[in-house]
Amino acid sequence: MQGYAGPRPPLHAGNGTLAISWLNLGEYATVTDLAQRQAAEEFLDGMLPGIFCIDVDAVRVMKQQQAGHPFPHADQAVASLFLNNRRATVRLVTAAGLFEPLNHARLIRGKEELAAKIRPRLEALRLEHAASLTFART
Repeated sequence: MQGYAGPRPPLHAGNGTLAISWLNLGEYATVTDLAQRQAAEEFLDGMLPGIFCIDVDAVRVMKQQQAGHPFPHADQAVASLFLNNRRATVRLVTAAGLFEPLNHARLIRGKEELAAKIRPRLEALRLEHAASLTFART
């Protein structure tokens, strides 16, 4: 993989950080186009080291905070995916090959099942928001 060849991301120019989670990675479970997966990997490679793997499980984060962990919002399991154990490269930390294992039938089914559970609840919340005078004032 040659690395991200596009323009320097504005996030780099401002020394920013891109937060990603397992939810972001899960989006690639249904991407069947290899070129798209590789383009996303190249983009992430271009963002390194400005990536923070964030834990989106609020309960786990709260438990980590209460236990005194120095980085309770960090998702070490996702971060470890960037350690290169997938293919030969001169970079120890890379996104190369990150999305390939995600294109798996079981993950695709799981994502579809999760979406089927979440969609009706989101729609109910959207309707509740639209009908709420409290939300209308904010």
